[in-house]
Amino acid sequence: MRTSNERGIAMISTLLVMMLVSALLIGFTAMVTSDQRFRFIDRDRTQSFYAASAGLEKLTADLGNLFFVYVAPTPAQITALMATPPTITATSFTKMDGSSGYQIASQNLGSTTISTGPYQGLYALITKYTMDVTARTTTGGETHLQRETETVAIPVFQFGIFSDVDLSFFAGPNFNFGGRVHTNGNLFLAEGNGATLTLADKVTAVKEIVRQRLQNGVTIDAQPHTGVVNMATAPGAFRALARTEGSVVDGVNSAVNEPTWTNLSLSTYNSYIRNGRTGAKMLNLPLITMGGVNADLIRRPVVNENVNNVTLFGERDFSKVSLRVLLSDTAADITTLPTVLAATPPVLLDGNWNAAVPNNGTAYGPINATHPPIAVSAGPNASAVTNTGGAVNLTPASNLPITINGGAVPAWLRPPTLTVTGYPNNPVTCTGRTATTFTGCAPVPAANLAAGKTVTATFGTSTVSTATTAIWAAGSSTITVNGGTGTAGFGYGLLWSGNVPVTCTGSTVGTLTGCSSASNVTVAANGALLTNYLTPAATGTIGGYIKAEMQKNDGSWQDVTMELLNYGIAAPNLAGTICNDPTPNAILRIQRLRDNGAGTNGIGGANPCAGYQTSTNAWDYWPNTLFDTREGLQRDAAVANIALGGVMHHVTIDVANLSKWFTCAAPYNVGPCSGNNALNNSGYSVYFSDRRNNRDANSKETAEYGWEDFVNPASGVGAPNGILDAGEDINASGTLDTYGQFPSYGGVANSVAPGSAAPLNGAARPTTLLSPPQAQINRSVLFRHALKLVRGGLGQIVAPGFTVVAENPVYVQGDWNMAANPPPANDGHVATSVQADAVTLLSTGWNDSNSFANPYNPALRPRTTNFYRLAVIGGKGMSFPQPAGTANDFGTDGGAHNFLRYLEDGTGQTLNYIGSLVTFFYSRQAVGTFKCCATVYAPPTRGYTFDIDFLDPAKLPPLTPVFRDLNTIGFSQEIRPGR
Repeated sequence: MRTSNERGIAMISTLLVMMLVSALLIGFTAMVTSDQRFRFIDRDRTQSFYAASAGLEKLTADLGNLFFVYVAPTPAQITALMATPPTITATSFTKMDGSSGYQIASQNLGSTTISTGPYQGLYALITKYTMDVTARTTTGGETHLQRETETVAIPVFQFGIFSDVDLSFFAGPNFNFGGRVHTNGNLFLAEGNGATLTLADKVTAVKEIVRQRLQNGVTIDAQPHTGVVNMATAPGAFRALARTEGSVVDGVNSAVNEPTWTNLSLSTYNSYIRNGRTGAKMLNLPLITMGGVNADLIRRPVVNENVNNVTLFGERDFSKVSLRVLLSDTAADITTLPTVLAATPPVLLDGNWNAAVPNNGTAYGPINATHPPIAVSAGPNASAVTNTGGAVNLTPASNLPITINGGAVPAWLRPPTLTVTGYPNNPVTCTGRTATTFTGCAPVPAANLAAGKTVTATFGTSTVSTATTAIWAAGSSTITVNGGTGTAGFGYGLLWSGNVPVTCTGSTVGTLTGCSSASNVTVAANGALLTNYLTPAATGTIGGYIKAEMQKNDGSWQDVTMELLNYGIAAPNLAGTICNDPTPNAILRIQRLRDNGAGTNGIGGANPCAGYQTSTNAWDYWPNTLFDTREGLQRDAAVANIALGGVMHHVTIDVANLSKWFTCAAPYNVGPCSGNNALNNSGYSVYFSDRRNNRDANSKETAEYGWEDFVNPASGVGAPNGILDAGEDINASGTLDTYGQFPSYGGVANSVAPGSAAPLNGAARPTTLLSPPQAQINRSVLFRHALKLVRGGLGQIVAPGFTVVAENPVYVQGDWNMAANPPPANDGHVATSVQADAVTLLSTGWNDSNSFANPYNPALRPRTTNFYRLAVIGGKGMSFPQPAGTANDFGTDGGAHNFLRYLEDGTGQTLNYIGSLVTFFYSRQAVGTFKCCATVYAPPTRGYTFDIDFLDPAKLPPLTPVFRDLNTIGFSQEIRPGR
């Protein structure tokens, strides 16, 4: 019994153990199964999460790339972003209902003030974007992520003064420009003794704020500059920043002034002045992140850039403007540029240019009173012209003869070979002329030749015509022609006695007759009379190729070169009797009438302009040139003559005429006018680039002067030393560029026109000296080209806005967009800007010709009070340590008060300026160091004010650059398991 009972218990125990083991096995199996399921779910969830994250990051990156190309992307561009989600294995971007899980929605917040940070209070164009990404795995795992992002675009002209490089203040008189101030570099703060610098808004400098020294290392005790520097602590509240209260204790590389500086910046000044240690941030153009540099904003693109780096190409103003005007030595330099219409060739501005291949099927001219020929050299003196009589005193009304060359007027000064219509014995040669007759003509007619015949002469590339007004009598050697125009255009019309132009109306066998001069001059006995041309006759004095293209609103381009040139190409003369504008409708003025050297007598007798202001003789036109003393001199000290480096050849844009062309207003409403089809993006814009004579050693264009050897601290006169000194490496290449000191002709480096004479031969250098006539009338041999803007006064500029962008230096002459300071409300001004290598403001009183007559005495270049309203983006010079023997401010960039350049004596006059001052780069062409005040200019009273209109984005000029940022302002996620 006992054994039997134990056997049952054993069985029960066995069953219980088996049940326990089974339960454990089931539990283990369930746990493994559950763990496997959870692991699958977690893997599925992780896969969908990372897929959604990848989609969100790609959408953010795509939006960022789009924003850095387009400040305001269109709805279509935003929609297009949703079509390219990332490709991830076993994952789709779809929602549970089958709709797209890759979406972005935008909300334009418009112009909104920035609420926090160092740029609090600035207006920004803000757009909010909601990115919604749902990723699903093939097994049903789903993650939904949402990110809120905003794009912020800050227009640069909201700053009163902005500088990407070091910024300096050290005005002598009181200076209070207004507006915010920012520099990505160091900020130097000083002020002349007894004066006050006032910075009335927030000031930010990424690097150091220096109070003890000027940019060139000179202590503020020199000169001295220990005046008051008033900084804002709140709107309308100020505190003087002591010289011991900079962010460093002395110069840039001295010890930091801590904790004094941080307490001052954040507490005492309530963050109204900051540097990088207290919150100032870099503000960069998108060009920097696209493989470019800031100077690319105004530079031409490189070949195929629109394919190889489309984002950089899109940032250049070159591709955004309404009209672009391009000049180069060769046609290929222009036609190989991206988007340029190669099918319509550029126009040659040399030799027989109007007979070249027509542009866009339209030729220039024909040459006539309203279509001047291109200027050419009359050649150096083919033989000596010497006053062989006694001294002759010429005046504007003298009308005196000059006996020359022992009784023989050189053949090249006699009347040219003539052709007379209807005369069977052409050609006709004459030995002399008066104002209205040709004399000594042969062969003489055998029978009377009726009046009203056309008399024509050829001058190389041009012809001159007039009509006979009397019968050419049988056997007579005298031809009488039109008393209004006379024989003025039939011969070389001007000679120089020293630096003074002399005009003679005619000649006999051994005498120049009817001679006068606008400036009283004595032609000494045995004194020479010169042409001052240094290239052979018929050599063009303009040179190169030109192409003008207009962009339409649909983004396509149209060639308008001939359309613009056919309105005329010439400007009036500048000395002697000032004649009427020869081409009053001209938009592009690429030359001017020569100075006539005459007063009440001379050309045309009682009317010195008759037959001259409408001349078709190519010898009667000169290049547009001015002398820029700052560019010509290495130090602020006069030299013996005109320094070649300061002779600037310019094209002039007549802004009033261009504005009428953009709207096809009278007189452009008659005949072809394409201007009203030009791109109008909140206004019109023009891009200008003149690269003639711009050749490095490989004959490639660089858009840079290419001559950096201008500081030379060991030389009292700044003589080139062949060493890369501080302040010379303006393009940050690390090497000293000197190729720009050599001449360039026709696209070939280190060459000049064949037959050129000294000093404009192959030995010409920036420091080469010329006489004023030689500098004015000959073609350029160095890369010294510029743009001048004229007639941009109030009411003359096209509405609603106008911007000029130029690779070259720009000279703005006369009133611009303003007539009084302060301007009255609703004065009719428009939003304008100029973006250029450098900007010089010339007054109404400026005269190009006078700049050669008085190159180093600003008192003889007096400015008038003028008014300018425009934003300016321009380059400036690098700073460098003060060389021995120079002014205490030599080696600075001139300071903010000299950012706008001057060339006149402003004593007693006011330069009224309203706008915004911006620099993104060092000047690459206008490299002349800052110098004042012996030879270049005497300062005017500066009536400078920040234009508060620019705080309203609707009132900004076209092509205003913006700083861009992309900020994440919110994030959420939702994760769902699969099946």
